[in-house]
Amino acid sequence: MHMLKILSVWGIVLFSTSVFSQTTQNWSAERNVLPPGYGATEARVVILTDGSINVTFRGSADNDPQVSGIYCTRSTDQGYSWSRPKMAVEASGIQSVTHELLSDGDSMLVYVAVNRLQRYEVQQFVSVDRGQNWSTSEVIFSDSDPIRGMLAWQMDGRMFMIVLVERSRDGGESEYTFWLARGRASGAYWEPAAKIGSFFARRVSAPRLVHNGRWPMVLWMRNGVDFQQMDSPNDDGVNWRVSEIATPPPIPPSVLEDRGTFYRVQTTANRQLLFNRTDDEAPVTELTTEIPRELLVPNLKLSWQGKDNYTLPEELRYQIQLDEAEPVRVNNATSHELVGLVNGSHLISLAAVDEAGNRQAPSTTRRILVKVPPVPLFLTPRNGDLLNTRAVSATWEGSQNCGEGASLEFNFKVDEVEWSGFKADLSTTVPNLADGDHAFFLQARDALGNTSAEPVSVRFEVDATPPVCTVQELPRDWDQITRDLDFEQEPDYAVNFKVSGTDNRTAPEALEYRFRIDQEAYNEWRSVSQDAAVTGLPDGTHTLSFEARDEAQNIQLQPTLVHFIYNTPPNTRVWIDESGTSPVYRFAARDKNSRQSDLTFRWRVDENSWSDWTSETSLSIPDLIEKTEHGQHILYVQSRDAAGNEDPTPAQLAVDVDKQAPPTPQALQVVSRDDGGEIQISWEAVPEQNVLYRIYRSNNKTFSKDAFAVELELEKTRGFDRPKRLKNTAVFYYFVTALDRSGNESPPVVSDPVEVLGEVELNVKRFNEYKADVETRLRAEEFDKVLEMAAGVPTPLIQASEFAPYPAFWKAVAQARKVIRDDSGNGDALNSAKNDLESFLSQYSATPLASEAQSTLDEVKSKILWHQIMTYGMYGGGTLLILLFVWMGVRWNKRERATEMPMIQAGTDTEGITPSKEALKDPTVVRRWVEVQADPNTAENWSRLAFAFHNIGEIENAIQALYKAMEIEPNNTRFHFQMGHFQKESGKVKEAIRHFERYLALNPESKKSVEEVKELLAKLKQEPGGKE
Repeated sequence: MHMLKILSVWGIVLFSTSVFSQTTQNWSAERNVLPPGYGATEARVVILTDGSINVTFRGSADNDPQVSGIYCTRSTDQGYSWSRPKMAVEASGIQSVTHELLSDGDSMLVYVAVNRLQRYEVQQFVSVDRGQNWSTSEVIFSDSDPIRGMLAWQMDGRMFMIVLVERSRDGGESEYTFWLARGRASGAYWEPAAKIGSFFARRVSAPRLVHNGRWPMVLWMRNGVDFQQMDSPNDDGVNWRVSEIATPPPIPPSVLEDRGTFYRVQTTANRQLLFNRTDDEAPVTELTTEIPRELLVPNLKLSWQGKDNYTLPEELRYQIQLDEAEPVRVNNATSHELVGLVNGSHLISLAAVDEAGNRQAPSTTRRILVKVPPVPLFLTPRNGDLLNTRAVSATWEGSQNCGEGASLEFNFKVDEVEWSGFKADLSTTVPNLADGDHAFFLQARDALGNTSAEPVSVRFEVDATPPVCTVQELPRDWDQITRDLDFEQEPDYAVNFKVSGTDNRTAPEALEYRFRIDQEAYNEWRSVSQDAAVTGLPDGTHTLSFEARDEAQNIQLQPTLVHFIYNTPPNTRVWIDESGTSPVYRFAARDKNSRQSDLTFRWRVDENSWSDWTSETSLSIPDLIEKTEHGQHILYVQSRDAAGNEDPTPAQLAVDVDKQAPPTPQALQVVSRDDGGEIQISWEAVPEQNVLYRIYRSNNKTFSKDAFAVELELEKTRGFDRPKRLKNTAVFYYFVTALDRSGNESPPVVSDPVEVLGEVELNVKRFNEYKADVETRLRAEEFDKVLEMAAGVPTPLIQASEFAPYPAFWKAVAQARKVIRDDSGNGDALNSAKNDLESFLSQYSATPLASEAQSTLDEVKSKILWHQIMTYGMYGGGTLLILLFVWMGVRWNKRERATEMPMIQAGTDTEGITPSKEALKDPTVVRRWVEVQADPNTAENWSRLAFAFHNIGEIENAIQALYKAMEIEPNNTRFHFQMGHFQKESGKVKEAIRHFERYLALNPESKKSVEEVKELLAKLKQEPGGKE
């Protein structure tokens, strides 16, 4: 009977799809029946005779995925709860094809494909204790080809198994073969499998059974494109055929039925094992909240419990309905709060709905009576209000729970006065309330007669009396303000006032006040604990108006007036400005009420007397030093504004007064350029820091600050001068002093005399240079250039009478020599040259040029004579030749004498003086030599000649010339001083020492002897040639 019953169950599963769709309506929600940590990829289900639902599935445990196989789980309460999965068949050797599950009512049989030593088998596993233990009972199929699918079912009390195997073939497609095995006696005996069909394909899908007759049809997909089927055309299970079909038949769901309940199992892609079933039984609910008969609040919280035959309690849904309103749905909760319940009687209904959609009927109900009392509320005044009026208005409102638009009445009283009675009024005014504490009381009553439980009250205070304030000016401490203030900050000259007041009810410290300055607007209210500060006013008399206000906002009727004078002094600053070449002390002041031009200053050093007030804003360091001793001092500067206010805290600056002059610069070097057109001056820096230098020029060797200052303030140790060139030559001395930042100037160092040629001497020199150039070109026979230069002599060069004949001389000589050189035999050219020379001689016969002009004329005449001889024959040629030799001898003698120095007059001693050829070319040497020739008994002439030799570097000639001067004036200190320098330059140290010592003996009072010469002597005596 069990076998027949189970077979009938499977018969329903396989053939009752249409009956199922017509008779089943309510399915429960799908639920994963596997515990955490397990996964399933395929499942099979059977129902045993005890009603238990048994599921086998291919899967594994998540914590050990290597241990996989066929698991079994069961439910004995129609799927409400499930046992923990248990391994039925281990994975060793199992092929990845669908397993099958059959049952004979009490036992379960599992079929799996395994690989056994290159044999492929379908093994049968049996459990007779409802899945607790499993054992291998029989191999129902074995083949050498891999198994690609198997299908099992029960029919007519027997078991059937179709197995699909694949035999690979060379060339592409494999041969697929279906085998049919038949079993009986609950799987205890199986007949050998018989081949029932075959086909060729590259690949096939897993075959499926479709039951549409007595024998099922096998359906699969070939090569992923074509659908094929195998069926028994005679429905006898003996003959089978394989054919293609265009559209596969629908595959009915795998559904089981037991005693009118349907069950369904399936797996998902995420390895869940889902189970659901049909359910027609409704759930029930039970209220756990105690509900009162009368409710004095508009809210009610309900709690309950739900129960169902299959749906878990946490999955139940609920519907709550109030009276005839739309039900409220509650999910995943067993409590709900009803809010906003209006006064009156209400019916509450609660119903549960399970996962299959079955709704509880009838619902669980309760009836309640809501009696929420009305609530009055004062709008004005508010608790604690302090009012400054004796006529006080009260306004109110109220809330009721009788629904929108329901009427509400109020009962009102003040203090201990009787109640007004219930009215619809929402306000009232109470007049003539005395200063003090008061209270209003209020009740409310709704349309159903519910009265507020307790009267509400508001307590307030009346104060209609204004306060009075008094004001006291605080002492001013403006001296401290500027003493501690940075100059860049605006001085806060504030006048402070202390305000106090009295009131009938407000405490003095709780009063507030405000004030205004003159006719300006009042400022903000502030506490009397804050002093009033007035700042930034124009100088003069001002009036402050003060008003007090109490806590009731009563304002003082008449303001308190305060008159005061506001005169602010300026703030002074003093600093040293070092941005220029000479630092100065500068003053500045800030005063809000004065222009800068109206500020005046005075100063003093230490505790000495103040200077006069002045608008000057600086003080030079020399002016300060002049009135101050050497050392550290304090400079005070005070400012005064246009109103006469003086800075009470004069600015201070610590100053170091330096009255010690820096050392004298040393190693003064003076170099003359362009014959005194530019004088380059250099010296060694003094060891003191921050020192400037001054250069003076004077034609007196004795220094005076009245001398012309060439450079006033130099940072470098060099400078230059371009003295104005005078008519005649001048001799200058240069002095260099050091100047420190305090204006102290050192004694000067003096230079050697520097000669600046005058315009006359300069023109002589430039003429001689021009003359030398012309003579050079004459010797080079550049006669055309000489003619050009003769015509273009600058006028200043020939203003002297002795130079005036030269242009005519050069022209006549160049023209004559050009004719002679060309020897063209042109008689006219020779006669023209002869006439020019004769004309020059007739005009300038008394000049030194006459002899050379005469010689050239003789040469021209000889050339003319030669020309005549050549013209008229050889007669007289001998005579002409003799004359020519005579002329050439005379010319040679004149040329030799022209290169010598001018002769010294009789009595002039020139022993030891041997000028070089360069000296003979120097116009200054020549000029000084001429002066000596003119007056050899004047020492100054010899001294100037010595300087002329010195300037061109002929030291020995300079020494001999200066000795001539010293023979005439042996005690001239300047000659000994200069001789010392000449001997030093020539390397004769002992001679230099002798002349310097002689200089000191003759001039003991000179400051230069104390400083420069002694220092120079000390250095010379340290040299090898100067030691004793």
